[in-house]
Amino acid sequence: MAQEVIREELDLDMYDTEEKKHEALKSVENYRRVRISGIELSQVDCEEVANALKGDPSNMIELEINTPMPSDALEIICGGLGNPNCKLQTLRLRRCGLTKDSCDSLVAAFKSNPSKLLILDLSENDLEDAGVKKLWDFLQNPVCILVQLELENCNLSDTSCDYLAQAVVANPSRLTELDLGFNNLKKIQVQLLLQLKRDPYALRLVRWRGNTPV
Repeated sequence: MAQEVIREELDLDMYDTEEKKHEALKSVENYRRVRISGIELSQVDCEEVANALKGDPSNMIELEINTPMPSDALEIICGGLGNPNCKLQTLRLRRCGLTKDSCDSLVAAFKSNPSKLLILDLSENDLEDAGVKKLWDFLQNPVCILVQLELENCNLSDTSCDYLAQAVVANPSRLTELDLGFNNLKKIQVQLLLQLKRDPYALRLVRWRGNTPV
């Protein structure tokens, strides 16, 4: 059998019907960067993505899902994220309908395979402070090498700032960019995070679009 050619990017926005999008996902394991939107994901779709993440070898280094996910979809995909074969460096799960409980599955997967993920974007999901508390358990761990964390419009408050500040102090040499835009943060809490930037090994950029300006 001829070896499959590894392609750079699969962007489902390039397909004009859901049928074509579903069909394109059947070859998802052959792409390095995958962007999924404009489709109602099925269990089969999620299994295709998970299998691509844990393939031997796995080619995918970037995954973006920008569409609501069915209730069991995250568990299926986390099965791939936590596999030692997974080489993912960038994970974006925007507007996926995730909640604070979703963070349990994500953190478990990250702890199982922590050494590669550099960028995590969970923006526009209703994670609340309880979700960030669960992420905090991973962020402060030395095995976490995230350099960019995006939590825009996640229904966060002052409490999340405290968790994130503690994580940066505990693991200061990694995270350099944090997006907390469009959350209910007060001026004093944003200042707390910005103070961490004085440490050359801590945060270099904090974004707070839509919050009280400092």
